[in-house]
Amino acid sequence: MNNPNTAIIRFEIAANKAAQRVRKWPQKNVLLFHHNDADGLSSGAILSCALKRAGFSVYRTCLEKPYPAILKKILSSNGRLIIFADFAGRITPLISKLNTGKNMVVIVDHHPAVFSSDPLVINIDTELFGLKGDRDISASTACFLFAKALDPSNTDLAWLALVGAVGDGFGINGRLTGPNRMAAKAAQQQGMATLRTLDNGEEWILNTMSPQLPILVNDLVDILDNLGGVGYCSKGADTGVSLLLDGWSDAAVNRACELAAFKTRIFSEEIHRIEKSGMNRSHRIQWVNVGNRFWV
Repeated sequence: MNNPNTAIIRFEIAANKAAQRVRKWPQKNVLLFHHNDADGLSSGAILSCALKRAGFSVYRTCLEKPYPAILKKILSSNGRLIIFADFAGRITPLISKLNTGKNMVVIVDHHPAVFSSDPLVINIDTELFGLKGDRDISASTACFLFAKALDPSNTDLAWLALVGAVGDGFGINGRLTGPNRMAAKAAQQQGMATLRTLDNGEEWILNTMSPQLPILVNDLVDILDNLGGVGYCSKGADTGVSLLLDGWSDAAVNRACELAAFKTRIFSEEIHRIEKSGMNRSHRIQWVNVGNRFWV
């Protein structure tokens, strides 16, 4: 079993090396791609902020999945700096094959991963260094550590790592562990978050969204998941990242509530439609064509 402290050190060394290469890259425009759940939106927010502070122009895009056709288009460019956050760790061989040394690609992920065969594809997926992506570290915390490697002043982004870590729901006995806990404690020490101990675990409260409006991290996670998930096709992810970077927005929160209501209604209607069709429960997988009924 890997020593957690050793694993953190190994990851931080890799993150520092990747950060050095990013800082030295002559092209100061970044194509940033990130996932659409709360962890992915938090990751996108962290890297957007850190890279802009480092003098890069950031072109950020949210992706539900890095589909091969999309990757082929992204990697057809030449001389670009491309960063993937909260996905792509496992498909590094495909990315290496498509890139063939044309661009510098940095992957910051926490899912099962494979090392790169292209020297310009830098995979700092936490799983490669002994940190469990389903227990110890979220993508947002990995991005936070990478942001600190770019510049130690980015430690003020710890609260965003906390949001993503809570969003992914990992930990032990209802408590954050490993680097996730370290990031959460940093946010607490900075006065950006408050910890409340519960009988069955813990909950975190943010003091950053608005001075007059502390909010449970779990409630913010619900807002982000609805914006990025249900509202994925209507630019909800952009609204979610803006909410994190620009502060509280009644319009954004109202939009999240509308999307949540839509999700509840459309699932209820679809279940009723399936039951009415006569479909029975089965031990086999049954596919249902929902057409465009889930389109927002």
